[in-house]
Amino acid sequence: MSMASTDAGRSVLVGMVVTPDGWPVPHAMVTVVDETGRQSGRGAVDHGAGPVDLGRLVLSRVSGTVLPTPGTWNIDPIHSTVSATAVHLGFAKIHGRFRDFTGTVTLADPLEDSSVEVVIEAASIDTDNADRDAHLRSPDFLDVAAFPQIRYTGRRPTVLRPDTWQLDGELTMKTATRPVPLRVGYLGTGEGPFGDTRAGFHVTTQLDRDQFGMIWNQSLLAGVFAVGRTLGVTIDIEAVYHQP
Repeated sequence: MSMASTDAGRSVLVGMVVTPDGWPVPHAMVTVVDETGRQSGRGAVDHGAGPVDLGRLVLSRVSGTVLPTPGTWNIDPIHSTVSATAVHLGFAKIHGRFRDFTGTVTLADPLEDSSVEVVIEAASIDTDNADRDAHLRSPDFLDVAAFPQIRYTGRRPTVLRPDTWQLDGELTMKTATRPVPLRVGYLGTGEGPFGDTRAGFHVTTQLDRDQFGMIWNQSLLAGVFAVGRTLGVTIDIEAVYHQP
């Protein structure tokens, strides 16, 4: 660090205090000590321009949530999962997942300007049963021949807690586009095995499959349907920061 002098003869530190992920730390206090450890100055960070640019002073938080670096994060499909759960016969659960998908998370400062784009290949549905998968790919459900992709576009995340957000967005499946909010849990950021930076997210929502033209069902005794109308969706994401 270096000092700059003002017209009044005072020394001023000029720079920006940020977290390790690049987010500004509001209302930060800076203490200057000499080589003997004696405090020689202390004050609030001035975010305005100054006579000398000192670069960035990076601080690690003692506690709290450190948000990911603003920028583009590409979803790593190898270490991510898009899964859905349906109720069968009113009491049992059937689990499936989509094997083929891509997506981008664009994080902004402020966070409310962030966005998400995801494309899922509908034919990649896998429930560990070939006959059931073939039925799900048919016009009764996903109709993958006519509608090969499922798309989600999310905008304007709302902070519920520092590590929990609600993302408003639209899901397009078959001929329907419907609003689908996502509950997003931020799991943290760390270094990947190849020196890259990665972030983790846990996402949940529910879908009414009738709204997306998947109305096939069988009515059984006592009014119980073979397949429940509501699907529980769980998405676990590991995203890699794209260096600009």
